[in-house]
Amino acid sequence: MANSKSHVFVVNKFIHSQSAKDASELIGYYKNPNVDLEEIAYLALKLASSGTVLDFQNDENIADIASTGSPTSLSTLLCPLYLVQNGFKVLSLGVPGRPAGGIDVLAQIPGYQIELSKDKIEQCLQESGYAHFLANKDFAPADALLFQFRQQMNAQTVPNLVVASILSKKIAVGVRFLGLDVRISPHGNFGKTWKEGIENSRLFCAVSKILGINAKCFLTDARFPYQPYVGRGESLIALNELFNKTNENILIRHKELCSDIANALSTPDRHHFKKRIIEIFEENLIAQGTNFALFQEKSESIKESHATNFYIAEESGVLHIDLAKLRNILVNLQQEFTTKGLRFSDPAGIIFKKTTGEVVEEGEILATIRGEKDALNILRGRVPSVLTFDEKIPIKRKMEIIDNA
Repeated sequence: MANSKSHVFVVNKFIHSQSAKDASELIGYYKNPNVDLEEIAYLALKLASSGTVLDFQNDENIADIASTGSPTSLSTLLCPLYLVQNGFKVLSLGVPGRPAGGIDVLAQIPGYQIELSKDKIEQCLQESGYAHFLANKDFAPADALLFQFRQQMNAQTVPNLVVASILSKKIAVGVRFLGLDVRISPHGNFGKTWKEGIENSRLFCAVSKILGINAKCFLTDARFPYQPYVGRGESLIALNELFNKTNENILIRHKELCSDIANALSTPDRHHFKKRIIEIFEENLIAQGTNFALFQEKSESIKESHATNFYIAEESGVLHIDLAKLRNILVNLQQEFTTKGLRFSDPAGIIFKKTTGEVVEEGEILATIRGEKDALNILRGRVPSVLTFDEKIPIKRKMEIIDNA
């Protein structure tokens, strides 16, 4: 390792002090693009060992799909179901999404338990092959604290720190097979361009290999909405529509993308498909304290709230949806308006009827929106800033896979 004494000192000093000053020194060290792979792996291990580390020495078949963040994807909700279907056991240690991630979406379902003890995690694995729970003070707490400092110091997108952070949470729960959904866009956290995403993915895979994790990165084009249901409650609608065998093409294509990602992480002998993903989902709901009926009731109630609020195209042209602006609008609403009885607020959401690259005519319905009174009025006023029209039809890039085999 280059400069290993300094590196070990900087990491351990932050782990023990947990101070802003030492976090700043650590962040400054890891901003250096010449940091060794072993040094990134060391940071991941130290962050993981700052809390509980689940030991599954007799089970090499634990997997998960993580993501680098970007609105509209359901990969952290759908991919685990396909991984279980393919024979893996799945442990998803999640953090809230902006505006919607797997754990905060599931937390919208009445009764769904998101903070699990070690015994409860093992019970969920036995009953459904899958546990989805919140990263908290028990698992990689130093990583959670470091992330807060990274936000304060504008260091959320430093590749070395992103890699160490993601891997620390996977080490903490014993993941051996890991997929990373790398969402490439100008507002991306791990790749604003395809070239940058490839470089960061190679870094991620190389560090994963040092740590004994079989990793693959799936680069996808996040300039385009993955599917039209945007918001925590709207993500539940999307799942329910898929389980009800929707004929909505864009939603079906996204489901197929998630299936492709899970299958690419699997090996052929695991493709036994003993259960449908709806059955796996239902088993997980029961194992984590709720049931399928409550999930359906929640998703249907959110869907009904979209029945009367429409946004109409004010001009014709090729539609472009600014997902970065939309994310900021919804995140700001979530911070401003709390939802009674919910750990993660869900005051507003949107369902698109058209998507980026589609030709629309003036007067067509572009989207439906929902929200509590004040949040709805704010969202209605800000939607026009998200939608623009052009004459050019953008070209979407196909998924690319990078691994550490």
